[in-house]
Amino acid sequence: MALLLIILMYLSLFITFYWIQVIFVKDSKIGKLKTFPKVTVAIPAYNEESGIAQTISSVLSLDYPKNKLEIIVVDDGSTDKTREIVAGFKNVRLITQRQAGKAAALNNALRNSNGEFFACLDADSRVEKDALKNLIHHFSDKEVASVIAAIKVEKPETLWGKFQWHEYLMSAFARRLMSRVNSLNMTPGVFSFYRKEVLSSVGGFDEKNITEDFEIAMRLHKNGYKVKIENKSVGYTNAPQKFSSLVKQRERWARGYIYNGFKYKEMFFNKKYGILGTFHLPVTLLTLGILMFTSIFTIFKLTNFMLNALFDIIELKTLFFRLIEIPNWLFILTLDYILYLPIIIGFGLALYSFYKARGLAREKLRYPFAFIAYLAYFGFFHSYVWLRSITKEIAKAKRIW
Repeated sequence: MALLLIILMYLSLFITFYWIQVIFVKDSKIGKLKTFPKVTVAIPAYNEESGIAQTISSVLSLDYPKNKLEIIVVDDGSTDKTREIVAGFKNVRLITQRQAGKAAALNNALRNSNGEFFACLDADSRVEKDALKNLIHHFSDKEVASVIAAIKVEKPETLWGKFQWHEYLMSAFARRLMSRVNSLNMTPGVFSFYRKEVLSSVGGFDEKNITEDFEIAMRLHKNGYKVKIENKSVGYTNAPQKFSSLVKQRERWARGYIYNGFKYKEMFFNKKYGILGTFHLPVTLLTLGILMFTSIFTIFKLTNFMLNALFDIIELKTLFFRLIEIPNWLFILTLDYILYLPIIIGFGLALYSFYKARGLAREKLRYPFAFIAYLAYFGFFHSYVWLRSITKEIAKAKRIW
């Protein structure tokens, strides 16, 4: 058992060092498109009266030739004033449909689009003015089927929102690393661009999938295409501000990952898909296993320590101050510290990664307390979400968007 713990912990350290090495891999040179191609930006909307105007305005403000920009809003059976608000904008096409879900709305827009490139933007998001110009040149590589923008959290108000502000910075940084080695397998709804011809040829979005953005990225890789990120292109999203809402969102992501993992199981350990198949997908599963095991083990050890300390104090078997006694140098040879060494090193590497991520995102240090709390809560929270998700998948509970 002890040997297994040590192996698992040092495997996690190896994985961390691997991604640190990728940091120093240079981005491949990208050509430039000689003309501005026509693009379609699709905005699926369901009861988005509170934010849809800001979303549309941000797209209309894009620094891009207006005659090359098509905006389509697909109202997915809204019961509020979404349609009326959209109708008030000039140069915006409104398509209405009975409620069928986000993927169906995107496919509706895809069928009715006229652009050479097709983008999706969530109705509660917005984009920076130069977001389109900064990413469109990636399509000079004919093997690139999709390019995504970096995502930041819009004005977090609660501690949970501030956790995610840091998390999204780290995610953008990690996605850049994955993009460098062609293992980026997600196309989030906050300004993801596609080569329309390719997207149509692979069948559009899966309308029965609760994480259509992850599924389409996997399908593109399976068909031999690349997915890239442009960190200079930035989109902003309204992240969940409550614990319950965050758990619901992450549970959907986790269950979607499990479902699509089985759907594309043949890509795992398959050298045909490069680093994505031989390293990234298998290691993602291994990392999740290590994360959950470590979280459970740590909780057990902390609980055991606190209970023993409490019993010692109650029974007066030892002085209170002995509980915080500084150990001698031999502590480094004990099993616990051998186990925790990778965690300590990983913590240091996480700080370094955040430093790099913050620089890449051109952000000042904000919410320092939330960042420290984020590092502490991250493993436990995601372990909790994944255990819930795995349990629901085993019980065959209905998947809800």
